[in-house]
Amino acid sequence: MRSTQLQQELAALDNTIDHEQWDHARSRLAQLLEQWPDDVGVRHDAAVIAAHDHQWEQAQTLWEEILREQPAHLPALIGMGHVALHKAEWTVAANYARQVMTADSRYQADARRILIIALARQIQDHLARQEWPLIPSPAHELLALDSHHPSR
Repeated sequence: MRSTQLQQELAALDNTIDHEQWDHARSRLAQLLEQWPDDVGVRHDAAVIAAHDHQWEQAQTLWEEILREQPAHLPALIGMGHVALHKAEWTVAANYARQVMTADSRYQADARRILIIALARQIQDHLARQEWPLIPSPAHELLALDSHHPSR
């Protein structure tokens, strides 16, 4: 169970991240890591900051550690989706997004964004290689995400 102090500190850190006050967030994170190095929320925020700083391997390592402990940790799954996008692993990114989309509506927008990017990049890759028969699968899934598409 998290202490009230840790909850307040994490909320303040999340607020600085949300407002893109990165220097302040790094400073606050360093303090939190000293006091609560094993807390999942603190480590997730460390991964978010690492990803922002283009330290993708560090972010990936942190999110993988979190997922070993809590396989359904949705923010870490979203983070891993971003790592996969950065590594141009479109199928992997799409799979992380699908896991989140079936689990919780709070993260739907983030998951949909990852899935749309991953599917669009798959289509681009198929077009670049002139692999026409392989285009329909990601294209149909992409269209299915559009709530106004006639197929819905």
